[in-house]
Amino acid sequence: SDLWSFHYGGRHELQFNVSTDGSKGTMFRSGVAFSFETGRNLPEIDELIPKAKLFNDFLRLNPDLYSDMRMWHWHKEKGRDIRSSDSPPGAIPAELVKEGIFVFLGKLRPAESLNSEIVLTDLDRLLPLYKYVESNGRTQPLPISSEIKFAFRSGRDSKLTATKAS
Repeated sequence: SDLWSFHYGGRHELQFNVSTDGSKGTMFRSGVAFSFETGRNLPEIDELIPKAKLFNDFLRLNPDLYSDMRMWHWHKEKGRDIRSSDSPPGAIPAELVKEGIFVFLGKLRPAESLNSEIVLTDLDRLLPLYKYVESNGRTQPLPISSEIKFAFRSGRDSKLTATKAS
């Protein structure tokens, strides 16, 4: 849409999601989300329920990994979208794993000072969570270490190199 986007296939899984978060373009959110909203591409949320459990398991096992991020959710009330207040990252309560709820983990920033490098770094940090959820818990997250720094180079022949942090 003009206001939000998620990766291809994201209706059926933990989705990487970016949006203006209902702020009329003043704030930009980036992170991961579950859209427990049914529609043509997702007639039932049943396949997302075990993924929400894996999400919860991962955050219980790694309680401080995303401590700089926030969680919130959206629900419909009398035909209007209502946004919850922000909370620290944690398990998705069972009462939010139901049709019509949108749960988000990530960051909210002023759109006017948006920095794509910072946004992409945050999304990269969320990749272990995504892999854990989508592998049904088989892919364990890499240990976070200040000793290793990844250097990404853009372009057609880009390569991922690991170097010692200075």
